[in-house]
Amino acid sequence: MFQGGKTPLVPLARLRELGYRIVIIPSDLQRAEIRAIEDVLAAIRRDGHSATLADRMASFTEREEIVGTESYLARDRRYATETAARRPQPSE
Repeated sequence: MFQGGKTPLVPLARLRELGYRIVIIPSDLQRAEIRAIEDVLAAIRRDGHSATLADRMASFTEREEIVGTESYLARDRRYATETAARRPQPSE
């Protein structure tokens, strides 16, 4: 079921009454993301920045937490250390 599809949208309460425990909505998030990207790109083209849409955007800190930046950086540090430890040292 998704907005604009062939299947009519059914309220969650009705789906529960019908015995559904899970509903698959295959593309709504992606389609919303596409529109948001287009809006940001239009603002950047028009204004040179996206400040007019700041209230619709996650903060940089929120973004870092959601994508797990710190865990990627930690993994990078760990692998860099392990790789350096295994690398043959030049003879003097």
